[in-house]
Amino acid sequence: MISEKQEQALMKAYCEEYSLYPDEDTAFGPHPQTIRALVKKGLIEPEDEGDFYCEYFITDSGRATLGLTSKILKKPKRIKTAIVRAISLFMSTPSAPSKSIFPPRKLSFSVWINDEQQADYSSALMLVDINEADLNGWEDYHWSCVGALVRELGFNSYADVGRLLVAFWPDD
Repeated sequence: MISEKQEQALMKAYCEEYSLYPDEDTAFGPHPQTIRALVKKGLIEPEDEGDFYCEYFITDSGRATLGLTSKILKKPKRIKTAIVRAISLFMSTPSAPSKSIFPPRKLSFSVWINDEQQADYSSALMLVDINEADLNGWEDYHWSCVGALVRELGFNSYADVGRLLVAFWPDD
């Protein structure tokens, strides 16, 4: 069993958008004690054995602790299934409502960036309506983990978090 702070650090080690470094000021990174505990449990390993203040990477044991099992990693046929699976795993929800995940052609409202500019989601692979799916309040690293798992499941994309929607864009 790991603590909430350890789980946060492990998730940041899993996703590619974050680098995991220890930091006394926890606003910038996990506390050194959190890092030491994860290393002691064999869930992360340092890039440089001789330097404590280096980047850390997730191990196979760390992946298993997050729930990244062979059952979860079985490639689905559709990106929507991959997104539902990733949200269910990383956001502690039994399942994301399928009706909240849809292709851009089914977007039923306009999203304005500012007074003159409307967002264009026509090139997105899939959208998630955060409000409808009741997924407000999740941190960016949660969505980064969702995007990383969707990529790992074979869908070359990345997640872009907005106020109302999360867009999964093709990763060129």
